[in-house]
Amino acid sequence: MGSKQLPILCTHLVSSSLGDMASKVFGILATHGRLSLKILIRHAKLHTSDLRKVLSVLINSGLVLCYSEVEDSPAYFSVNWDHAVGLARYPAIIKLAQSRHGDTAAQVVTIILKEGHVSVGDIFDEFETTPSDFDRTMRELLRCGIIKKVSPRSFVPPQDLQALAEETVIATEFPDGKITGKVKAPRYQQAVGALKRKWQDEDTEVDYGPSKRTKINGSSNGPGLPEDLEVSVNFARCSIGLRSQRLKQLASRYLGQVTASVYEALLRSLESKLSDEPLAPVLAADFKDEDEEDGGKDFIVQDLPTSPLQEVCQHVPAHVPVWTGIEGLQKPQGAESDGEDFSAIGIKSEKSDDRASFDERRARESNIEQHLLMLQEHCKRFCKRQRLQPDTGGWAVDFAAMAKELMHDEVDKVVCRRYGRVQMRLTRLLRQRGRSEEKHIAKLALLSVKEVSKFLETLYDQGIVDSQEMPRDSSRLLSHNLYFWYFNQRRVQGQLLEDTYKAMSNTLSRLNFEREEYSDIITKAERVDNDKLNTAEKAKLAEWRRVENELMTQVEKMDGVVAVLRDFGNTALLAE
Repeated sequence: MGSKQLPILCTHLVSSSLGDMASKVFGILATHGRLSLKILIRHAKLHTSDLRKVLSVLINSGLVLCYSEVEDSPAYFSVNWDHAVGLARYPAIIKLAQSRHGDTAAQVVTIILKEGHVSVGDIFDEFETTPSDFDRTMRELLRCGIIKKVSPRSFVPPQDLQALAEETVIATEFPDGKITGKVKAPRYQQAVGALKRKWQDEDTEVDYGPSKRTKINGSSNGPGLPEDLEVSVNFARCSIGLRSQRLKQLASRYLGQVTASVYEALLRSLESKLSDEPLAPVLAADFKDEDEEDGGKDFIVQDLPTSPLQEVCQHVPAHVPVWTGIEGLQKPQGAESDGEDFSAIGIKSEKSDDRASFDERRARESNIEQHLLMLQEHCKRFCKRQRLQPDTGGWAVDFAAMAKELMHDEVDKVVCRRYGRVQMRLTRLLRQRGRSEEKHIAKLALLSVKEVSKFLETLYDQGIVDSQEMPRDSSRLLSHNLYFWYFNQRRVQGQLLEDTYKAMSNTLSRLNFEREEYSDIITKAERVDNDKLNTAEKAKLAEWRRVENELMTQVEKMDGVVAVLRDFGNTALLAE
């Protein structure tokens, strides 16, 4: 990893979750990279049996990946950075499951996150609920992708899976070993992608067979899913859901809550059309300079999934007043009867209810479409209507472009909090306009050249903006040179990520320090009931819980920044 602070942060997270010995082994792998068991024993200075136990815990939690080329060859262990960073995202994932699927789903996800991966039967044994409710919740979580089936390939590093797929394709389809050229290179890449998708389908396919538990009085006393089915949390799908929440918040800030609810319905309808490929973390090197021409606003039809209007309407909750938020929309009142009204004498029209329902549904669809049109016409282009044919089409979202909007919004917030609103305006202006001279910037910002020069020098010292010197003529005299200012997205994003990693590590260190300060009351509260504590001890325990809650809240907020800058940047491709 290129980051210096990320291994330190992940080691703190592992220490808080699994203890000091696990964090020690994880820290060695994070520092030295991929290691065999023999070399890992030398670095860890632990007994072989103890090290194997720690590695089993780390592998079971998904924090360490293991791969061996053949059965008798030595195994190599490496860090799973996505799951390690995801340790700070557990509360957000649980809240996501609760908001979408209820309390039972939140309890299921909590158990799975605690264990790493666990069988369906073991999860059911920890619940006091009916088998039908549990089975319905598990199927719903599997169907939406929040949890997934665990297979042997789940513990293999992605690089090794990629290499294994390439070797398999070369051996089966390109025996001569020639994979270059205008014809063979695309075929080779397509074959590798098809094989990886085939493996993914095989690994995620769930057998919804009958329960293996015996039935009593005709009803099953266990889950309907296979009890030996191992499941884990799908962090990639959870990242997609969390990204949808952030996009809804962005739309709500600009267009209101009702339009944001419609936008959330569109995003949720599109989530099922995205593949289960993990969202690749976006690093600073993945960004081009913002002063270059940006084609991210262009929508590529063949790469974007679409949802028809009727499908979007199904995801809009019935309690959302879609007739509000836009001037001119009317609340649907139902259709009036064509003929005379004989309801006073007990005769009711047979078609009135059906027609009223039809008209209300048409009016609701029309109102939702108006909200989608407003989202499309906004300067951020939250969505776009695509018509593949004159009579077909749907609504699409360019997730890559919207992820960049989230990143820009997060950077603007940080610049505004640290340096002020005027500095934020200048950075936003440079990002939109590209390289500009001070006089031109002052004209656009409605400020004096002296003020602009002072603000830009401050931002330059902090690494937010850069300056480029260009000679006006061949004499190259300093007085004849031009100085252009521009916003460096690569450096700002990398710097902000490093600062956030460091702040999270410091907060977790402070949490460990506070835990030592309150260790006496924490230990006593774990041994005895709360009723047996005196007044002073209860007050001290409440103070510790307040401090812990405040620090963990700060960690969750900073993890939201990391999610925007690191994990939301690469949209999953359309499911094949």
